[in-house]
Amino acid sequence: FIQSKFGDSTKEENFTSARKIGEKEPSHFIGSVEKFKTKEGIKTILESPKTAKELKDLIVDLDLMEKTNFDFKMIFISNGEHNQDSLDVDASTDIEFVLLTDLKDEYQRYVSVINATKSDPIDFEFYPVNKTIIKSSFESMICLIKTKDLVSIDGISDYSVFTENVRGWLGRNRVFKAISNNLKDNTYNQEKNILYHNGITIICSDVTHKNDKISMKNLSIVNGCQSTYAFYMNRSKLINKNHILIKIISLKDHPLIEKKNIVHYSNNQIAVKASDLVSLSDNSQYIKNIFLEKDTDWCIKIKDGKDNADCVDKKIIKLAQLSQYVAALYNVGHIRAANKNKLIETSYYTIFNGIDYKHMKIAIILSSLFDQAISKLALRQTQEQERLLNTYHLTKLFFLNCIKHIYMKIHNTKTTDLIPYFDSFEKEEIQKSFITNYINMVIDLTAYLKHNHQLEDYKSILKNKEKSKLLMDEITQEYQKNISKDPSNDI
Repeated sequence: FIQSKFGDSTKEENFTSARKIGEKEPSHFIGSVEKFKTKEGIKTILESPKTAKELKDLIVDLDLMEKTNFDFKMIFISNGEHNQDSLDVDASTDIEFVLLTDLKDEYQRYVSVINATKSDPIDFEFYPVNKTIIKSSFESMICLIKTKDLVSIDGISDYSVFTENVRGWLGRNRVFKAISNNLKDNTYNQEKNILYHNGITIICSDVTHKNDKISMKNLSIVNGCQSTYAFYMNRSKLINKNHILIKIISLKDHPLIEKKNIVHYSNNQIAVKASDLVSLSDNSQYIKNIFLEKDTDWCIKIKDGKDNADCVDKKIIKLAQLSQYVAALYNVGHIRAANKNKLIETSYYTIFNGIDYKHMKIAIILSSLFDQAISKLALRQTQEQERLLNTYHLTKLFFLNCIKHIYMKIHNTKTTDLIPYFDSFEKEEIQKSFITNYINMVIDLTAYLKHNHQLEDYKSILKNKEKSKLLMDEITQEYQKNISKDPSNDI
């Protein structure tokens, strides 16, 4: 599904000064697409007098009423840019946004393709080469070249130089943004690029070097596509002292299978997530150490793999999970917290601002109590509760957000002010009350969902800002009724 929203004026000043996209337009887009997820929704579209004839014909031609297993992809295109509300939508949904900056970049790439000139072979200046010849059937070289020379290779702008790569350019992702932001920062020392980049792998049909020149024929970049394209798009900012390591493999007349093996093993690695990249930060180490020092029950695991030597006889929680619980309970809410990688990539340091050991421990306790409540409820759950619990992790974050919502509504203060009551959270009777309240809240929520959203996917409801706020209001009202009957119920 493609939704386009462009400003009415075609004047240049309006193109360079982007309007802001709010939550309304993307949310309406999501709502329209949601109707296609059920036969009832598609029937509503067909029967509506407002539906365009072209869309009705397309639904009939594609026989959508008889098909149940399709994937959904949503693309929202605009000559505007995000504001905070649309950023929240971007963080909590699967919409791909193509905005003003992306349109400009794509236009520049198109112009580059039109103006591109071809030359074969390509020559580089290079620095001392480590050369290896294996059975004289192919040759490999490792050397430093100027990053400026790398981006002068023909075929970057039209992606043809990445033909043998397992992936094309993946867009403005974390790697692209990190490289771009560094090059735009005047304080960034480009000479250190060689220290931070793992290098580029190139295969070619032939390679020669003489004096300070290296020449390749029929080259293809098989590892390093994302960073090469990022350097290319920021080529005007590159300086001569910015160098990069390249590995060149000349295949000569070697069988095709060897080329496939080189491409495969050059890219055969476990992806590094945003949570991996923050594991060595001072903040992560502080969180781990403070729990080692103060907590007898829980240990924070800050990196994947076998890193549990300090966690013997303790319950383990991953740093990424803790980040989500803290985010849902104290600041950004459950929708942004649900997208773990994006949360850590964009907000890891800010979500822990003003958060100390006691705040984190309260978040862990409340999460653990929810787990206990669900295990009790699982013994007697209804079909509606089962549907809700299929989105279990999102539901947990939603209820942590509910606690923040209830606390602010009833006591007119923030959950970060819970610290004076810290000791109470570890009392058995309080924990039992929380478990009981959790169970009642899940029962109330599923009854409300069954009555108001029978045909909708619960996950999409909990990820919708407006709908989930209505749900939290409903739960808060029920909670207020309970404590008005008996103030001791106000856990």
